[in-house]
Amino acid sequence: MSPSAFIPAASQSAFSQPISSPRGGLSGWLLAASAALIVCVLAGVPLEAQTAHFSGAIVTLGSGFATPTGVAVDGNGNVYVADNGHSAVKEIMAVNGSIPASPVINTLGSGFSNPFTVAVDGSGNVFVTDYGNHAVKEILAAGGYTNVRTLVSGTSFIFGSAVDGSGNVYYSEYGKNLVKKIVAVNGSIPASPKIITLGGGFNIPAGVSVDSSGNVFIGDQNNNALKEILASSGWTTTITVASGFNTPDGVAVDKNGNVFVANDGGNAVNEVLAVNGVIPVSPTVITWGTGYLQPFDVAVDGNGNVYVADRGNNAVKEIQTAGGTFGPVNVETISPSAITMTFTFDTAGTLGSTAVSTQGVAGLDFYDAGGGTCIANTAYNPGNTCTVNVKFSPFAPGTRYGAVELLSGSGALLATGRLVGTGVGPQTTFAKVTAGVTLPGVQNTAGIGFNGPGGVAVDTSLNIFVADSNNNVVKELLASSNWTTVNTLGSGFSFPNGVAVDGGGNVYVADTYNDAVKEIVAAGGYSTVISLGSGFSNPYGVAVDGMGNVFVADFANDAVKEIVAVGGSIPASPTIRTLANELNGPDGVAVDGNGNVFVANYGDGTVQEIVAVNGSIPASPTIKTIGTGLSGPSNLSVDGVGNVFVSDTENNLVKEIVAAGGYTTVKILGSGFSFPEAVAVGWSGDVFVADTDNNSVDRLNYSNPPLLAFGGAAVGFISSDSPQKVTLINDGNASLIFPVPGSGANPNVSANFLWDAASTCKQTTSSSSQPFALAGGASCTMAFDSKPTTLGTNGGNAVLTDNSLNVPGTTQTIPMSGMGVAPAKAVLTSPQPGSTLSGTSVAFSWTAGQGVSQYVLMLGTTGVGASDVYNRSTYGLTLTPTNIPAFGAKLYVRLYSQINGAWQYNDYTYTESGSGVKAVMSSPAPGSTLPGASAAFTWTAGGGVSQYVLRLGTTGAGSMDVYNKSTYGTTLTPTNIPTTGATLYVRLYSQISGAWQYNDYTYKEQ
Repeated sequence: MSPSAFIPAASQSAFSQPISSPRGGLSGWLLAASAALIVCVLAGVPLEAQTAHFSGAIVTLGSGFATPTGVAVDGNGNVYVADNGHSAVKEIMAVNGSIPASPVINTLGSGFSNPFTVAVDGSGNVFVTDYGNHAVKEILAAGGYTNVRTLVSGTSFIFGSAVDGSGNVYYSEYGKNLVKKIVAVNGSIPASPKIITLGGGFNIPAGVSVDSSGNVFIGDQNNNALKEILASSGWTTTITVASGFNTPDGVAVDKNGNVFVANDGGNAVNEVLAVNGVIPVSPTVITWGTGYLQPFDVAVDGNGNVYVADRGNNAVKEIQTAGGTFGPVNVETISPSAITMTFTFDTAGTLGSTAVSTQGVAGLDFYDAGGGTCIANTAYNPGNTCTVNVKFSPFAPGTRYGAVELLSGSGALLATGRLVGTGVGPQTTFAKVTAGVTLPGVQNTAGIGFNGPGGVAVDTSLNIFVADSNNNVVKELLASSNWTTVNTLGSGFSFPNGVAVDGGGNVYVADTYNDAVKEIVAAGGYSTVISLGSGFSNPYGVAVDGMGNVFVADFANDAVKEIVAVGGSIPASPTIRTLANELNGPDGVAVDGNGNVFVANYGDGTVQEIVAVNGSIPASPTIKTIGTGLSGPSNLSVDGVGNVFVSDTENNLVKEIVAAGGYTTVKILGSGFSFPEAVAVGWSGDVFVADTDNNSVDRLNYSNPPLLAFGGAAVGFISSDSPQKVTLINDGNASLIFPVPGSGANPNVSANFLWDAASTCKQTTSSSSQPFALAGGASCTMAFDSKPTTLGTNGGNAVLTDNSLNVPGTTQTIPMSGMGVAPAKAVLTSPQPGSTLSGTSVAFSWTAGQGVSQYVLMLGTTGVGASDVYNRSTYGLTLTPTNIPAFGAKLYVRLYSQINGAWQYNDYTYTESGSGVKAVMSSPAPGSTLPGASAAFTWTAGGGVSQYVLRLGTTGAGSMDVYNKSTYGTTLTPTNIPTTGATLYVRLYSQISGAWQYNDYTYKEQ
C-alpha cells in the first residue's frame, strides 16, 4: 500500500507503543514505508523534490442507511451492515466479487434493537451485537437468513464483534470494560456456551478484530488507543499497539497484519502498518481518504480494500487501496456515483494540473466529475491531501483501464491513481469462414520497416506499440495517421519482446537480453525508462492489470511472476511473487479483467490459465490447460469477454481460444503469416499481429463486415455460389438484440439478394412474435443468396439493426455484389465430347449454365436423341450411367436444360469402348432344310451393329437372286423361296461403325 501519512511527519512521534513484547505474526508480501516519510515511487519513477502519492479511492455503497454503526465483508465481497437507526441488519450484494453501482440490498433476520456491529464467518453466518436487546445474536445462513438465535444475553452495553476461523465469537462489553470470547465447539456455538474474559485494562472497549493467529485487537475508546490481547499469552496479556487516536471505535486486521481503525472523533480511517506481518514498536500510522463524519466501524477484504460504517454521513463506504474500481456500468451510460480519488503530498510544492484518462487518452471512459479539491496552481504542504472525483462512462464493453495523474507545473508526474471499470453492452464483429479459417473483412499491413518484431500491444485509441526486437527499440504507430507516423520510445533495450500498456498510457517491456522488465513512462513523452524488479532470466512476455501489477513470462526460469504494485504503483524495491513455476518455456503472458493470468508455453505447445480468486492469484493457484497442439506459441492477448488470442508461431498461424463454452473452440484467424510472434486485440475486435519474418505488423479488421462478391447468375435465378455466409460475433458481454421491425425484415436485404434459410441467425419480420437475441460471446451465421433481377452488375447490401454498444437502432451494413447474365444451356465438359468412352460406367459432368433449374441426361445407340441406354433427370451437375455398351459403336448423348419452364438441349456423340460383334443366325438352324417357300430368319443383335441386310440366292455364296432386304431389327421373313430341294445360299450383313461385315450360311430347299 502507499496510503497517506496520518499527520505531518514532524508530529508522528505522537504514535508510540510504550509496552514491548515479543509476538508472532503473519508474513506479508509488503514492507511498510518508513515512519519518517511515506515515499511512493510512482510506477517506479524517480521522484523529484516535489512528490505525492495516491491514498485511496472512496466509493459509496448503496444508500438508505440510518446511522450505520457496523460493517463486515465476506469472501465473496458481500458487505454486511448494522443499520443502527433502522434497527436492522442488511446485506449489500456483490456481483462477481465486487459491489455494483446500484446494488441489491437485503434485510437479514429481524427483532433487533439498535444493532451496533456485525461479523461474518466463512459459512456466511452473521453475528450481531444487538445493543438495545443486550445480546449477541447469530443470523444463520442456512434457511436464507431468516433464523436468528441468541448466543449470549444480559450483556452490559455491548459493542464490537468478531469471529475467528474456528467459529469462536468475540465481543466487547464496554459497560463493564471487558472483552469476551464465546467458545465454539466443532465450529459452532452450543446452546449453553463457555464464555471467557480476555485481557484487561480497557476503558470503554469498542471495536474487536481477530487475526489468524488468534491475537485480538481492540479499539480502546477512552484510552484513545489500539490494543492487542496476545494469543501467545493465553489472552492474558494486553499491549498498546498505537496511541494518539481520538475515540477509536471499530478495528480490522488484514492478512498481512496491518490494522485499520475507525478513528471516530478524528473523522478518519487510519492504518497501523505491520512489518513482515508484525506491528513494530513504533509503528507507522497512516490515513486513508477523507470526508468521513464519525466513522464507527471498519472491515477489510482479502485484497486490502477497506469498508467503513460512516455513521454521521448515513453511508457505507469502500476505500479501494490499490486504485478506483467501478462496478459494471452499461456502455453509453454514466456511473450513478463518483469515486473520490485521494492523493497526499509528501513534500511541499505546487500542483500544476490533474489529468484523467483511459490508457493516456482523455475524454474516453473516465472523466473528472468536478467538486474535487486538487486545484491547479495550488500550493500544498507535506501531509496535505486533495481529491479528484471521477465518473465512469464506458464507450465499449469489457474491462476498461484508466488513471488519474497529478502533474507538476512542468508536466512531471507526481502521482498516479489507477482506475478500472467494466463496460456492459453488446458489440458486433464480423468474419467470413473459408476452409476453416476465420477471415476478417480486410487484412492489411499496418506497419512495415521492422526487423523481426517480437511484441505488439494496442491501446484504447488503437495506437500500436511494437517491440522491434532485432533493432533493439520500441516503437509507437499512431492510429490518427493511419499508423504511418512512427515514434521511437525510450532506449537502451536489448532484444525487447513482450510489450503492454497500462491505464495511464505507460508502456511495459520485456527487455529479454538485459534480463529486465522496464517501464517507459508516458508523462514527459516516453523519454524516461525505469527497471522494475530483478531476478529475471530472458523474460519474453509482459502484461499489466488495472491496478498496476505487472506480470512476467520469465522464460529461462520456467516461471510466471508478478511484480506487485503498492497503491497502484511499483515501488523502488517491489515484492515479486512467483505465480507458477516448472512451466515449459513460458513465452507470453496476459491478464484479464478478473485477474486470471494466461500463459503461452513455447516448449510444450500449450496455453494455460492461472485462475484468480476474487480478483487475485492465490498462493497455491489452480492452473488449467486451455489450449494444446500448438507449435512454439509465443505471445498472447485476452479480450474483454475472456477470449484468448495466441500466436502459434511455428505453425505460422494466429488462433483464438473462445471463452464461451469453456475454451473448447479454437479458431484460426487470418492468413499469410510467417513466424508470427505476437498478437494483440483492440477494443474494436480488430486483431494486430507481429508478423515477425515478414517484418511487419498486420491488422485483421473484424469490426467491419466483409464484402460478399457473388458470381454471375441468370436473371431471376440464384447464383451457383450461393449461399455465402458471414459470421456475426457478439464481442460484448450483454445480449445483442435484433428488434422486430415495423415493416419489412431485419436484417433488411436489398433487391437482387436474398436471406438464405441456412442462416443460424434469425431474421425478424414485422410479423415476428419476438426479437432475435444473441448472447454475449456467442456467434451465429448469416447466409445470403444472389438472385439478380436485371442484366449486368448488381450491387446491394444487408442492413442489420440492433443495439450494438447499447445504442438502439444502430445499423451495420454488409455490402454485396453480383451480376445478372442471360440464360444459357448447360454444356457437357467431361468426358470430352467426341472422345471414346473409358468403359461401361462413365461420369458425365457439365456446366451449370445460367438460369437452369433441372437437367436430363439421355444416352442411346439408335440415333440422335435416342435414350435406349440411359434417361435420368437431376438438379446436380453430374450423373454416372452404367451398362453403357462397349462395342466401339457410336453413342448418342443429349443433355437437356430446363430454363424458365422450357426444355433446351445440346447433342453430343461419343464412341463406345471395346469393338463390334457381327450378328449370328440363330433360326432356322444353319444347314437345315427349310420348311417351305416362306421362312422366318432370326439372328442375334451382335454388338455395335447399327443395321442388318439379309440376302438369299441359288447361284453361290453372296448371291441375292431370291431375296435382298435391309432392316434395323433382328428378323425377316422372305417368301417365294424355291422348293426344288437344291442348296440355298444365305448371307447376313452387320453394319458396325459404318463398315459392313457378314456371315455366310447354307440351307436345303424343301
